[in-house]
Amino acid sequence: MTVRSGDELSYLAYHDSLTGLLNRKSFEDRFRENLQLAKRSRVEKNRALLLMDLDHFKEVNDTLGHDAGDHVLKKVAQNFLHHTRNTDMVFRLGGDEFAVVLTALTEETDAAVVAEKLVAEIRKPLSIDNRIVQLGLSVGIVMFPQDGENPEDLIKKADIALFEAKKRKNAYCFFNLRLLEKAQEKIAMTAHLLRGIEKNEFELFYQPQFDKLGHLAGCEALIRWNHPEWGSLSPLSFLPIAEETGLMVKIGYWTIREACRSIAELNQNLNPRIFISVNLSHKQIQDPNLIAVIQDAVEEFQLPSESFKLEITDAVIMEEILIREKIDTLRKQGIALSIDDFGIGYASLARLRTLPIESLKIDRSFVRGLPKDKIDASIVKAIITLGHEFDLQVVAEGIETEEQRHCLLSLGCDLFQGYLYSPPVPLSLFRNYVVQAREENLALEGIR
Repeated sequence: MTVRSGDELSYLAYHDSLTGLLNRKSFEDRFRENLQLAKRSRVEKNRALLLMDLDHFKEVNDTLGHDAGDHVLKKVAQNFLHHTRNTDMVFRLGGDEFAVVLTALTEETDAAVVAEKLVAEIRKPLSIDNRIVQLGLSVGIVMFPQDGENPEDLIKKADIALFEAKKRKNAYCFFNLRLLEKAQEKIAMTAHLLRGIEKNEFELFYQPQFDKLGHLAGCEALIRWNHPEWGSLSPLSFLPIAEETGLMVKIGYWTIREACRSIAELNQNLNPRIFISVNLSHKQIQDPNLIAVIQDAVEEFQLPSESFKLEITDAVIMEEILIREKIDTLRKQGIALSIDDFGIGYASLARLRTLPIESLKIDRSFVRGLPKDKIDASIVKAIITLGHEFDLQVVAEGIETEEQRHCLLSLGCDLFQGYLYSPPVPLSLFRNYVVQAREENLALEGIR
């Protein structure tokens, strides 16, 4: 048994054992004490609290291991100490969370200068075990006494500013009243969303997709929220907050089950069957229950695999390490996968070659300029050619004019979706397209 001296035990109680920085307990005590000193001081009143999170640190632990992660944290701690003054205080709050208390500031811009230096320093590539690691830093800044004098209140406000900075990545953000309003709006919207989930206020709309001959091939499921006070809400008004708060997982899984239920009903006595595609969010793809939820829904409604498709953005594909196993599992079960909004994100040719995907969906921003915008036309042609070279089906969305449709047809597009054909409609109206498709199929059978 190791016997430690009183001084050593005292040091360990107030310092982080890995980095040597002051720890969370020190932060709770010293931040409060420092504010009391500032209140009594006649000349050194201004203080700044910087709350900081490392961007992409989890990927370092997942790919290189915790020893490499520890090495990164030590290096980051050294950088923080190097770019702050002896009178400032640097803390490791836990994990990849840090805090800096800046003292004796002349003006607010002094805090911005320090934050900018720290962000720039952490962005520099690190070499670990012959691997280059690229991190980022998000910083939320609150000023004393301008933003308040209560320590707990200042920490909450700094956390609000940090949340905003994390949206931008590699950035710092000062607290302001608008951020507080946004945080309060988010809290209120979260409460409404929870009630909406509990009371089943959501509904799926269906936007049809047609093949080159104008036959119904399938549809995309798009969620709407029938709010009792605000009416019918589009996904853009609530899904971003659902994603931020983690509620997207619950809403997304309701969507998967409801889509499976509706397509099973629609495909009764329909030959050939149509498919339904559902968007997977970033949070859903990370959820460990994703595969089980999809399997249960497909089995419950006895869906053939070709009737159900999943759409993921190429931004999600960037996290290939996290999703590759899930994608492989889904494809082995026959679930088709499509890259949504292709052309505006980060999908590389290497990933297209190795990922088991079935189709690409051209982003509507490129379709909008057709046929007059030569650059858009060239991009769309390149995407279609690329997709066909990889034996992928190519879907165009956002088609609004006959000219756009003719241009896409001439370029060899496979499936077509947009307001020219139909806006997203509730199930009761989408059934009309299915009835028409059934009648067309019966007519063709009669001709044969």
